[in-house]
Amino acid sequence: GIAYRNLGKLDDALNHYEQSLTIKKQIGDQRGIASSLSEIAYVHDLQGRPDRAVASYKESLEIRRALGDKRGVGITLGNLGASFLDRGRYPEALESLRWYLDLLPSNAEAELPREVSAPPQPRAAAAIDATVPADLRQAYDMAEVIAGIVDEDSEVELKAAYAQNLIT
Repeated sequence: GIAYRNLGKLDDALNHYEQSLTIKKQIGDQRGIASSLSEIAYVHDLQGRPDRAVASYKESLEIRRALGDKRGVGITLGNLGASFLDRGRYPEALESLRWYLDLLPSNAEAELPREVSAPPQPRAAAAIDATVPADLRQAYDMAEVIAGIVDEDSEVELKAAYAQNLIT
């Protein structure tokens, strides 16, 4: 799904994310279900389907709250707020972003919240060597590299719709 999304093949990306969602539901992977729903929401957002995006983000948010997944709740609230903001739905954007900000420490010296996170996806981590070419002048997909480095569900891309050639 990520590869198709980054290529701009949003229908293919959505299809793969929905397949992933089906599998995660079959095996009862609640965290995975929430993650897939957020990815589906993001694609709907990119396709200009804000109502579907909001519905999927809200469903993901409900699962993440039930799991006590503060990081996931924060990520989803941030994405939901950005979606509302992009559509000019300012009161809803503010509400989502206020909830998001409430999850952060109150000042720079406060201790950060600690949470056990899922490690990077093993296949993505193993694929880094195959993704990054020996010739540094050759192009490669940085999203695949990031997927192999960061903890699962911790990547927060804020403005992907504004510059498809950048990861923000």
